Amino acid sequence: ENRKYKSIQWMLTKADIVYTFTRSRIDEKYVYIQKNDGKTKAFKEYEARFTYQRLFDEGYTLAAVS
Repeated sequence: ENRKYKSIQWMLTKADIVYTFTRSRIDEKYVYIQKNDGKTKAFKEYEARFTYQRLFDEGYTLAAVS
C-alpha cells in the first residue's frame, strides 16, 4: 500500500535543459513530463517511455533517480 504514495522521479539533462519524469500517484499508467520550469503534462506510460528513449538517444543523460 505504501507504494501508492511514493513518488518515483527520473531526470534527463543535456547542457542547461532538464526533463523531469514523474510517475502519477493516482494512476500508474500515466507519467508527468516537465521541461525545465515549464508546464507539466501527463502522458500515457508508453508515450513517456518513447519520449525518454528518444531524449536518451539524442544525448541526454540520467541525472537523478529518487
